[in-house]
Amino acid sequence: MKHNMRSPKKIILVMVLLLGLFWFWYEKHYLEQEIPIYSLKCSHIEYREVIRWFLLKRKRKNDIPSGIFDGPWSSKEFSLSSDKNKLEEIGALTLATKDTFKFSSRLHPEKEIYINRQNLKLKPENEIQYTYSCEIRNPGEFWQYVEQKLDIEKSRLKI
Repeated sequence: MKHNMRSPKKIILVMVLLLGLFWFWYEKHYLEQEIPIYSLKCSHIEYREVIRWFLLKRKRKNDIPSGIFDGPWSSKEFSLSSDKNKLEEIGALTLATKDTFKFSSRLHPEKEIYINRQNLKLKPENEIQYTYSCEIRNPGEFWQYVEQKLDIEKSRLKI
């Protein structure tokens, strides 16, 4: 009986090719995806009624945040058709120490956003000192806030 040796070689070649494609996708796409870590509910230190929410995301391959996000209303392209899932990245991580996260501002690249990791104080890009006191919340609470505020901001555009 005559064996066809090309068939097992083709199977091995296809398997190696599929494994290579999977590895490429895994390294270049999957590990680079940003996923939510937690949200921050921040109250102004002097004016407690001023509250801001932020979402911190990390790349799957890292344990520290890669960016800090605000709602769609922060975008220059905000309109009545803006989607709640289109968050605005307001800062990209440039430094992480045991005490501080430092983000470079997307809107004003010369300015920075700081989060003190020890006491959860936040210093926005235009402030000289830490002006917000934050507490860690789960991402679901951030998304509820985004839905509520998006309705308010869109209603303001209608007027």
